[in-house]
Amino acid sequence: MDVLYDCIRSEEKKYCCTCKWYAEFEGVCCNGDSEHRGDFRNLDDTCDCWENIEEKDRCNGCFGAANNDCHICPKNGLEV
Repeated sequence: MDVLYDCIRSEEKKYCCTCKWYAEFEGVCCNGDSEHRGDFRNLDDTCDCWENIEEKDRCNGCFGAANNDCHICPKNGLEV
């Protein structure tokens, strides 16, 4: 499964898995402006409300989700 994630992420397309509002662990759209908010979405789904994840929000552990389970995320006050 990691190979699929890496493959999709390496492409510069507006997929849910590269969207700022995609909760990857849950597989749900969290964008309040999207018609798909609260819906389960596939990694390669798209929508018009897609927003790029800014580099400063990226993390190698939780990919910007900043959940408390991520021990390397700077958003949780820990250094990468």
